[in-house]
Amino acid sequence: AILLTGQRRANNRLFDAVNWLLSKAGDLYLRGITFFLDHTKSAAFVFFGVCASVYLLFISTPTTFVPVEDQGILRMSFTLPSSASFNRTEEEVEKMRRLIEQKLDGVESVLAMVGNDQQGNDIRASAATFILKLKDWDKREKTAFELRRELQKLGDTSTEAVAVASQPNPIRGLGRSSGFSGYIQAHGTDDPVLLHAVADDFITALRKRPELTGVRHMMRSEAPIIEVNVNEEKAMRLNVTTATIFSTLQSFFSGNYINDFTRNGKIRRVIMQAEPRFRMNPEDLSHCWVRSSDGNMIPMGALITTKRVSGAESLTRNDGYLAAMFSGSAVEGVSSGEAVRLVEEMAEKFLPEGYGISWVGQAWHEKRIGSSSMQAFGFGLVIVFLLLAALYERWSLPIAVIMSVPFAVLGALTALQIRTTPNDIYFQIGLLVLIGLSAKNAILIVEFASAKMHEGLSAREAALAGAKLRMRPILMTSMAFILGVLPLVFSTGAGAMARRSMGTGVCGGMLAATFIATFFVPVFFTWFARTKKPQETKQ
Repeated sequence: AILLTGQRRANNRLFDAVNWLLSKAGDLYLRGITFFLDHTKSAAFVFFGVCASVYLLFISTPTTFVPVEDQGILRMSFTLPSSASFNRTEEEVEKMRRLIEQKLDGVESVLAMVGNDQQGNDIRASAATFILKLKDWDKREKTAFELRRELQKLGDTSTEAVAVASQPNPIRGLGRSSGFSGYIQAHGTDDPVLLHAVADDFITALRKRPELTGVRHMMRSEAPIIEVNVNEEKAMRLNVTTATIFSTLQSFFSGNYINDFTRNGKIRRVIMQAEPRFRMNPEDLSHCWVRSSDGNMIPMGALITTKRVSGAESLTRNDGYLAAMFSGSAVEGVSSGEAVRLVEEMAEKFLPEGYGISWVGQAWHEKRIGSSSMQAFGFGLVIVFLLLAALYERWSLPIAVIMSVPFAVLGALTALQIRTTPNDIYFQIGLLVLIGLSAKNAILIVEFASAKMHEGLSAREAALAGAKLRMRPILMTSMAFILGVLPLVFSTGAGAMARRSMGTGVCGGMLAATFIATFFVPVFFTWFARTKKPQETKQ
């Protein structure tokens, strides 16, 4: 209605102040563009300096696969000496559970699983796992990271067990807990005692590094074991096979699955096993009977002999090699990528010849996709270039648009350095977004400058006209986007670390693309538009 009637709107102090600021910013913007158009060598020097800074920041910024999130859950592995019985483990676990409930504020409930070592993915009488459910995010003052440190301090007070507190992995399937995990492989021997000694020395060296915490290995080679030897010659004379002997021992002591049955609408398992009082002592091995192939019952004591020895509770193989699993995590302020590189350096220094390490879980994925993010970024640049080449029907002019992208990347990396945030997969996704966002600002200038050249203006005049005409839309749309991203930058609660990582990179990149790159886009346009003669204006 105002446009049709020609009436002016009433004065508004806020709008007038905004218009005045935009006008002053426009004048400053044009003076800056004029300076760089008059000093193109300085503009070229700045551009190459930006590219060099991007490279240096990329190689110096700590990397990680995904950030550790506050998921409202904490875990703690609790390991006693290998000779500890189930009852002793249960007593120590109960003491620790009461201590956690009394000392650790912000915990809603504590679950203790005796005999289950989730960290080492093993079932042992001397191990246990605590799972702590934290209170809702708005009902506790401390984050999961702070509570994990306090939980570790409580675990260290135990004189009977080794406790390692951890947080669950943010992505299911990449490991039971955050941090790194791998195997120490014995390439030239199958002796578990030698591997255990090497693993002990290596883990001891890793624990001395202040950048790492919770480092341990899961191999136990000095557990009390009862060695059973079968008299095969005597068993053959009595028509008893070794398979029958071992099957009987398994059914008697460790249990044997028979079948399932349905009762009260539920499926229940049938497990055959001797009563506990008949399998409490090693001597009970000789009290069971085994059936021969001709139907006779033979006492087990007539076929086997037992001996108390020490050895490994279980043997693990990785890639066909005898291996000992190890795990750990980086302290706060150190990225997982730095931790992985540090462990590899320590392995080269401390592991003897014939031994090596192999990564699994999150560390394996992080090393595997380490270079693929740069391939995706380069592929995104190629796609944008080809689309712009089709739009302008020229191969040179799209380069002026693509040359604005390093400024956005520099702003994103600078924002990461300011917040001491590592370069993770969410930040790399944000870089792909910045290709389009920074190119959008440059396209607005290049598109209008190209149109002015078609009207007969020179490249310099067209660049100035396009920048002056599109400065206000670029500034308004970019500021609206930046303000919209700020909630991601200062995000809290569940999934906050992922949102912060992406928001910080995108916000910093857009600030640089808006307030720095726009000064150089007109210069880039003049470099690649000089080869095209302006068309004469039609009369």
